[in-house]
Amino acid sequence: MTDTGGVLVGYNAGDNIRYLEVNGSLTERIAFIDEIPGNTGEIGKWIFRLNQEFVNIDVSISGNDIVISPESFQYTCIVNSSSAVVFSWYFEGIEVSQLSGIFYTVITTESTIQESVLTINETKPSFGGTYECRAHNTLGIGNDARILTVLDKPDPPENVTITGSTDRDQFITWDNGFNGNLEIIGYDIYINSSRNPDLSPIDLAGVKGEAAVTLNGTTAVISNLIPFVEYSYAVTICNLLGCSKMSDISNSVWTDPAIPDQEPTNCIATVMSPTTIEVTWKAPDPPNGILRDYRIVFKPITAVADYNPMDFEGITNMTTGNTTTKYSITGLQEAVRYDFMISAINQVGEGPLTTTDCSAETDESYPKAPMNVSVYSPGPTSLMATWDHPLPQDRNGIITDYLISIKITDDSEDMFLINSNSNETSYTIKGLRESTEYIVSIAAVTSVGIGVESNDVIHKTLNDNIDVNCPSEEDALWGFQWEQTAPNVTVIEKCDENGQLYSSSGIVTRKCNSEGVWLMVNTSQCQSSSLADVEEEANEIFTNQNSGEPVSKTVAEKLNNLTVTLQMITDLQSEENKPIFPRDLEAINTFIAMTSSLAEDNGLFNTSYNEETLVEIVNNVLDTSQEVGWSMLTETNSTMGSPELLQNIERISSALSNNLQAAGVSEKVIAFSNIILSSMLVDSTNSQISPDDFVAENSSIPFEDIPEIELPLTKLVSGDAGIPIPISLSLMKNLDMFLPRRFQNGSMLPTAQTVPGTIVTSVQVASAYTVDSDDEKLVTINFPITEDNKNVELSGHTCAFWKFDDNSLGGWSTIGLSTQKEKNGMVTCSSTHLTSFTVLVNVAGVKNSKDVALAFSILSYIGCAISMIALILTILFLVICQRKVLISKVNNFVLLNLSIALLLGLTVFCAGIQTAKSSYGGCTFVGVLLHYLFLAAFSWMLCEGVLIYNLLVKVFGVNDRKWIYIYSALGWGLPLPAVIVTAAARYDNIHIRESLNKESPLYHEIRACWLSSENGVIFAFVGPIIAIMIVNTVFLCMAMVSLWKNKFGKSMSAMSSPESKTNLKAGWYGFV
Repeated sequence: MTDTGGVLVGYNAGDNIRYLEVNGSLTERIAFIDEIPGNTGEIGKWIFRLNQEFVNIDVSISGNDIVISPESFQYTCIVNSSSAVVFSWYFEGIEVSQLSGIFYTVITTESTIQESVLTINETKPSFGGTYECRAHNTLGIGNDARILTVLDKPDPPENVTITGSTDRDQFITWDNGFNGNLEIIGYDIYINSSRNPDLSPIDLAGVKGEAAVTLNGTTAVISNLIPFVEYSYAVTICNLLGCSKMSDISNSVWTDPAIPDQEPTNCIATVMSPTTIEVTWKAPDPPNGILRDYRIVFKPITAVADYNPMDFEGITNMTTGNTTTKYSITGLQEAVRYDFMISAINQVGEGPLTTTDCSAETDESYPKAPMNVSVYSPGPTSLMATWDHPLPQDRNGIITDYLISIKITDDSEDMFLINSNSNETSYTIKGLRESTEYIVSIAAVTSVGIGVESNDVIHKTLNDNIDVNCPSEEDALWGFQWEQTAPNVTVIEKCDENGQLYSSSGIVTRKCNSEGVWLMVNTSQCQSSSLADVEEEANEIFTNQNSGEPVSKTVAEKLNNLTVTLQMITDLQSEENKPIFPRDLEAINTFIAMTSSLAEDNGLFNTSYNEETLVEIVNNVLDTSQEVGWSMLTETNSTMGSPELLQNIERISSALSNNLQAAGVSEKVIAFSNIILSSMLVDSTNSQISPDDFVAENSSIPFEDIPEIELPLTKLVSGDAGIPIPISLSLMKNLDMFLPRRFQNGSMLPTAQTVPGTIVTSVQVASAYTVDSDDEKLVTINFPITEDNKNVELSGHTCAFWKFDDNSLGGWSTIGLSTQKEKNGMVTCSSTHLTSFTVLVNVAGVKNSKDVALAFSILSYIGCAISMIALILTILFLVICQRKVLISKVNNFVLLNLSIALLLGLTVFCAGIQTAKSSYGGCTFVGVLLHYLFLAAFSWMLCEGVLIYNLLVKVFGVNDRKWIYIYSALGWGLPLPAVIVTAAARYDNIHIRESLNKESPLYHEIRACWLSSENGVIFAFVGPIIAIMIVNTVFLCMAMVSLWKNKFGKSMSAMSSPESKTNLKAGWYGFV
């Protein structure tokens, strides 16, 4: 029997049998005896059982097929058989006994289940693959296989290379390694550079590090790099278990250079001398290349707070020529602050200039002389010196003062020095000699000392006898004192030298024209210090108030306090009849505008704020005494004049009417002497409202003539029917005089056309309501018209309204208005819209032409001369012819004093009523003296009335000497109280003023030295006269009754005596 060969597939030690597979079938043969352990039989004897089929036994493997390295794992091979089983394990077809790190055990139980366990203590990715368990016994053979997957972190990338570079970007690529049997979820890129040699990660979003990454597979773009820096990179691959180790570092590549994008830092300017400043700085980091140079830009600055470093006007450029970070700039001006800016330059170009403050001020030195020094004589005892500041480069510091040296030309010892404020370039030297030559020179002063004097200027003071000079006077309006001034000279004075109620700053000017007549005083540069403080605090409040945000309690209280302060200031100005400076009116107008805007948009009137105080301020600035201020403000500032005040009043009125419902009231009236604001909620079902509806019954209305207003409510349309309509009415006195005399199209009103003091009326309805038809008349206003001057011939009236436009504050317009003829002293204006209305009156003639005035003047002087001659003759007759009985006869004494009073009054009238008007004080004195003398004349006429009463009624004792003392006290003493009180209380109104119509049609000047009709001062004269006439009329009636009684009485014989006839005749003459 030969060995047929075959593959050994199993071995049963108990039966001494080996199993072979021959030709695909299991064949049992008995091995050689020497191959069977424990066999003592015949050696080499084979026993074959050919062509016998075996049964497959059931083999299964249990365990997890996925394991994470380096964890351990087990596979269990299970066979259910009662016969002993032989196990063997294979990995990828290789028996595991031949592999290191893998072993298995066979566990045989007493039951029919037999197991073999394959164990790997530390897995590796290389252990992943197919594992097979083979089992056989005498009953048969079987096998089972499982595939094991070992998960692990990826292997590092390979071949990391920089493939391209620009100034800000670099491009890299790499190859991926083993992925650890998991999907790659990302990469980490590490960067190092010549600036930072340590590897640091780059965040993909650009948050970390100094660069950002854009990935595309195994390529990446590294951006936001620094120019001219050497970079290299390393990469790691990441899966769910983590990231690989870092790859080898790539090749190193430099980015391209670029213009510096950083400015130099730590710029410091240090003064080395009055003309040298050293500047130091640090180089920009990074420089983006190789630095080659620095550029220094500097310029002188005068006000650091207002300096704009981007304003390159007047700059100086220079380069240092090297890369050192220190440079000295020489040849600078003394006492000038310089601002320095520095930029770095590399091989590509120039970087940005420094923006941080880097400035220094050179030291001061002695200033050079003022320029354009000139001297002129405004009066016989004064010289005015004017000059220009030295040029900025010649001031050599901050000029704190100017020193004016003056001496007489022929007397070197007569010299004195005067200090002038540094901000002023003019000074009036007073108290000099008349018609005397003086030498004047001026030097600037700094903290170092007095600078170079200007060239001497010689000028002679005026001769007081020259008539063409403007006379010394105190102007009636502002109260400034002006010295005698030469023609064509503008005099400059300080605003706080006129005895104003409040301290003020600025200068006031007035020109003496070529004819020796003073022109208008210009106070447009004056401002009260108290109003300046209010303006500054108010601007801070208005600036911090957010638009549309309700006004807080704190802001309302602050505004209320400021409003009370303004009200007190304007109250005092109004009570003293003092005009307010135009600049102050502008500040007040701005405050009213901002406050009314807060009331409309931010609900200011819904707070504790007192709106009546605000309206009182408006009332005060509407006073007639403010006419010249408004006129001057409107001429110099077209956006903040009286039209803006009208707009502000309309805002206040609108805010009051819109606030009625929130305040829980149906009407509100605020009334003062110059303004009435009336707001009410009107039932929309009413057909119209009457004038009485606008005025509360318990209100004290100060206006004598209130316009009648008709506003049919049926013409108002709103989306909310039945809701009360907020309506407001504003009545303003004097505003028509303040508004510019121009039409809305820009043309001026004719000189013959004016506004005669008609009340400006504004009617407003809430903005939610519209007019039903533009063709119908929406509002009708009946204006009462009074003619104060009977000499004015009225040729017609024109209804007009103030029309605002976008480019300016508008002008008068008649669009949509119709005017009906005057009837019952009223002018009816009908309008299709709601706004501010008044009546323009066309004046056809003037009060008196110059020729008529001259004729009246001549007739007055002729009449006065005749009266004076007659009075002189009367006095001479009484003194010479009646001197013996002058004291004993009372009637002669009374007649003599009456004649003296009249003569003195006429003398002062002819000599001073016109000539003294050039001097404010002199004119006032003449006016007071005339007031006294003419009242004295009427008082002596009262004595004549008393004399008639004594002669005709009392009869006896009328010539007692005691009556001389009584008459003297009555005639000369009775006028004194009226004159003293008038002069003390209304000093400014003892002048008659008229419009000069020169530089401003609203500026008034003194026309005559007599009591003015303003503020009723004239009644201090008219009142006593009326009283005296009434008393004398009573005495006349009593005398006539006495005569009637005695006509038929017994006393007629006594009355017919010569002495009684003489007394009676004198009494009648005196009364007449």
